[in-house]
Amino acid sequence: MSFVAGIKNRSPFTYDSLNGGGGGSTGSTGATGPSGGPPGPAGSTGVTGSTGATGATGSGSTGSTGSTGATGNPGVTGTSVTGSTGSTGSTGTTGATGASGSVGNMGQIAEFVQLSQGENVSIAPGNAVSYTEDHGAVVDTIGITTAGGPSGQGTAFTLPSGTYLVDFENSNDAAWSLAIAQGAPGGPYTTDVNTIAGSSTATTWIHGRAYVHSNGTLGSTIIVTPVVGTHAIPTAGTATGEYVARITFLRLT
Repeated sequence: MSFVAGIKNRSPFTYDSLNGGGGGSTGSTGATGPSGGPPGPAGSTGVTGSTGATGATGSGSTGSTGSTGATGNPGVTGTSVTGSTGSTGSTGTTGATGASGSVGNMGQIAEFVQLSQGENVSIAPGNAVSYTEDHGAVVDTIGITTAGGPSGQGTAFTLPSGTYLVDFENSNDAAWSLAIAQGAPGGPYTTDVNTIAGSSTATTWIHGRAYVHSNGTLGSTIIVTPVVGTHAIPTAGTATGEYVARITFLRLT
């Protein structure tokens, strides 16, 4: 024991060198031991923590609107050149001339005059004054047809459909009245009292004028007949031998 304590301040050395033996070689490293057992099973996933509450939305006042910028200078007005006028198209052909319209009936006229006394020597009411014994119509642009009156005495006039102004005139040998009677061709005839003309004395001139409408059927034919009295037509005033009986038709439509 005292020996070991006496060497504690020397340099390190092995025990064998102290005993005077040479140092032996270091033995080889032993084989590595087997690995530990297999890994243990994975631990279970922990519970997910709850989501934290959303923080309050911040608020702030809206900033004031900035001032409007100055208006820019107006742009330059564009100009365009007017194109040249196109040439005038050719004139179209003239259309065909329309057919001429028919000539109206208004203004047509007819006149019949008898100068000899003939059948007008004695005319009773219901019979007709004669106007065609000498030469028929003086003029007729209407196309009036004439025939014998009632009992074959005097003249009956058949008028085309239309309206007429009729003048009849003659002398009288006594107080007398005449009028227009109207009916179908061949009669019978009805006196139109609106057409009466007459004289209360003899040797005067009786002149009647009346409006007459012909409908082309029942009212197409007229005669001039005495209303009251059976008399004759004498000479016209101082025109000796001229037993004038005259009737004139002016067509209005």
